[in-house]
Amino acid sequence: MKKKFLLYMLAGMLALYPVTYTYASETDGNVEETTETEIDDATDNSNGSCGEDATYTLTDEGTLTISGTGSVRYSAFHKYYFSESDRIKDVIIEAGITAIENHVFYDCENLRSISLPEGMTSIGERAFSGCNRLESITLPDSITSIGLAAFMPCTSLTSVTLSSNLTSIAAMAFENCHSLSSIFIPDSVTSIGDSAFENCADDLVIMVCSDTSAGYSYAINNNITTQMHVLVTDAAVAATCTTAGKTEGSHCSVCKEVITAQTEIPASGHTVVTDAAVAATCTTAGKTEGSHCSVCKEIITAQKNIPAIGHKAGAWTTTKAATNLAAGKKVQKCTVCKKVINTASIPRISGVTLYKGINKSYTLTAGKWKLKKTKAATLKGNKLTIKKTGTIKVTEQKTKKTVTIKVKKPTISLNKTKVTLKVGASFQIKAQATPAAGISYKSAKSKIAKVSSKGLIKAVKKGKTTITVKANGVTKKITVRVKK
Repeated sequence: MKKKFLLYMLAGMLALYPVTYTYASETDGNVEETTETEIDDATDNSNGSCGEDATYTLTDEGTLTISGTGSVRYSAFHKYYFSESDRIKDVIIEAGITAIENHVFYDCENLRSISLPEGMTSIGERAFSGCNRLESITLPDSITSIGLAAFMPCTSLTSVTLSSNLTSIAAMAFENCHSLSSIFIPDSVTSIGDSAFENCADDLVIMVCSDTSAGYSYAINNNITTQMHVLVTDAAVAATCTTAGKTEGSHCSVCKEVITAQTEIPASGHTVVTDAAVAATCTTAGKTEGSHCSVCKEIITAQKNIPAIGHKAGAWTTTKAATNLAAGKKVQKCTVCKKVINTASIPRISGVTLYKGINKSYTLTAGKWKLKKTKAATLKGNKLTIKKTGTIKVTEQKTKKTVTIKVKKPTISLNKTKVTLKVGASFQIKAQATPAAGISYKSAKSKIAKVSSKGLIKAVKKGKTTITVKANGVTKKITVRVKK
């Protein structure tokens, strides 16, 4: 009783007098004492120093970020120094920080989450005491010690994950954490101080992996329910037609010991159903006979696709001819199943191209047509007589539909108009007649260069000649020079 009374007095003194904190720092090889003092409420404390090599920033949203190296000390973001410490809601401590010293987050009432980095080794006395909105904390595996009353009290704390390398939990570390109903204490812990878990939830369960561990001894000595291992359920696996199943089991998530072994449930085997053959048609594939399991749907004998026969397309048949006044229609039928497989519209004849000297006239679809004034043609009834090149526009008076007729001159295009060849060499004329027509070729001097009916020039001897190209009454010439 005397020992416990002294512990309470020490914790109470630490809580009542955290206004100044004195520590030793080394400068130029000399040790000097440094004391942090109160900071006026008017001071901007959104950033500053919180250790010899550690700094912090506090956002308007309440996120406190600590970076640097070494220890975090009782500093300007604490409520006794900073009147707005209740702004601290979330804490992020970055890699490089190795320890949280005494009282650092003491009584930060609105602190709800904290992220600790791997590499941190210790948590000091009353470091989180009075953080009553903190619900969970995970200690990285590098932490080896938790200080006196470090979390006394954190009344909302329900989940604590201890470091797998933790060796000591000081007195009153989790005392009065009323919501803490279970905690796993690893076998690495060798020392647990008095009242470390006193006045936690009435149904507190301490989980351990060994009945020789410090955690087990503490629980037994303090009449706390113990549970061997952190149990994880291994879900049952239903057997299928081809694979065995398993009954439900369990194991320890820490030491992996099997608590309840899963037993095998044999595979049930397939229930085979025949899949009937399907004949192929013009449009749909067929299938050979096959089979499958009616339970798991696995295919036992795969049905093979028999390709669709496919339509055998016949010739297009015009069912309605296009005119100057209406579109037409054409269809294409399968010669096997006789079904119409393609239908297409034949556009209304609204535009026509004619060529002077080739097309003498054009007859329009029956109707009452009016010719827009032009010298390119004359209109009599439905018949246009072509006079010259140009654009002709006629309008049917009842339907107001128009037909545009362009009268053009026939043309010939050539890939070359001048060619130089050496004796014995050849050149292919590429000529295009518009409209398409037969093209003739003639050399003025065949002894210098001759030309075939397909336009192939062959140089015979030195000199100059002309190749005449004709089509649709149009003449073009190619000058050919032959060199030795």
